[in-house]
Amino acid sequence: MKIQTAYNKAQTEPGNASSVGQLGMLLDAHGQGETAAAMYERARALDPQSIRWVYYLGVVRAGQGRHEQAAAMMRVAARLDAKDIPVRLRLAESLLESANYPESEKLFREVLRSRTEEARAWYGLGRSLSAQGQEIAAVDCYRKACSLFPAYGSANYALALLLKKGGQGAEAATYFQLYEQAKTTVPPLHDPLISAVRELDVSTGSRIRKAISLQQSGRTEEAAAELETALADDPTSVQAHTNLINLYGRLAQYDQVEKHFRAATALEPNHADAHYNYGVALAAQEKWPQARQAFEQAVDTNPLHAEAQHNLGSLLEREGKLDHALARYAKAVEAKPDYKLAHFRAGRILANQRSFDPAIQHFLRSLIPADENTPAYLYALAATYARSGDHSRAMVYARQARDSAAAFGQTGLIASIEKDFRPVRPPRPVR
Repeated sequence: MKIQTAYNKAQTEPGNASSVGQLGMLLDAHGQGETAAAMYERARALDPQSIRWVYYLGVVRAGQGRHEQAAAMMRVAARLDAKDIPVRLRLAESLLESANYPESEKLFREVLRSRTEEARAWYGLGRSLSAQGQEIAAVDCYRKACSLFPAYGSANYALALLLKKGGQGAEAATYFQLYEQAKTTVPPLHDPLISAVRELDVSTGSRIRKAISLQQSGRTEEAAAELETALADDPTSVQAHTNLINLYGRLAQYDQVEKHFRAATALEPNHADAHYNYGVALAAQEKWPQARQAFEQAVDTNPLHAEAQHNLGSLLEREGKLDHALARYAKAVEAKPDYKLAHFRAGRILANQRSFDPAIQHFLRSLIPADENTPAYLYALAATYARSGDHSRAMVYARQARDSAAAFGQTGLIASIEKDFRPVRPPRPVR
């Protein structure tokens, strides 16, 4: 309906760049890239001083693999706003894909002068340098990218290749292993212009996805408001009710938890996620028997509900029933192989039982995708390697743990790592 309305407006206002471009954005948001590109071309011709239309066109072309055309569009966008970081980064990436290595190197360096924590720019700079034969410098760039975002699949792979080529096989194996666990994971890019396109998809599913994104950004109240808006349009959305159980539990608004739990289970009595989210809210109130009952209802409905299996394991671990807890964690990771917290907790129990090899495998699986817990997981992995007698690998992960903790500003953890693994301390400056 919105696309049709925008189409009608663009038809009646063919000389209005905003109307034509808005139609392009709506088409883009709904996956119609080629048609969107045609609208962006028209909007750009009508308003050549606007960065928006030429930039959107460049992003579409890059997504289609037409990198030389994308670079040409990004050049124009960069001239219109020389300070826009996403524009310069995407231009550098398009130049890199077009084999223009010296210019891409220059642009990546410019981005990093403004935003030193941009893992994508460090990775791109590493690729540019490697393509120009500067492999030692490229290794440093890849290391930086991986320390900023340990789950960066392509950066881990590129680093592993160069380490292997340089005769550092043991360390290379570590990064190959990380790559295998997160082959397609890339760091997010804060890009307000592209966010404006994505926000135009206002279907119930899109609102749910937006709410999830808001929640992941810590904007819990906004996420709840987004779902309430979705329910105003579609009160029969079990998923919206179910997600609101979770959100209102986080906000400690337990009357709203009860309301949406009743609504969700009235619509679908055996909805596993509704029972699971309700159990989480009950556990937050330390209503342990009721929480266990809710989690058990979730796994009775869906034995492959990883989170419910994990939380049952957590309750068992809390009671000291470690073998039973391990069994639940095993079911959790069987259902969801990338379940980081279940891997970490299983690894911790196994390490304390001196079952180092399986503990290490669990800790390795806890590293992706990266978040604020990753430094602690890397630290646990390093400590377990040390306890097993593999001091070489212990130091590799201790360095990663320290770098990752520094990236997240976790000074207390840095102190603990440096105390237990003294060689990871940075050298003191020479006076």
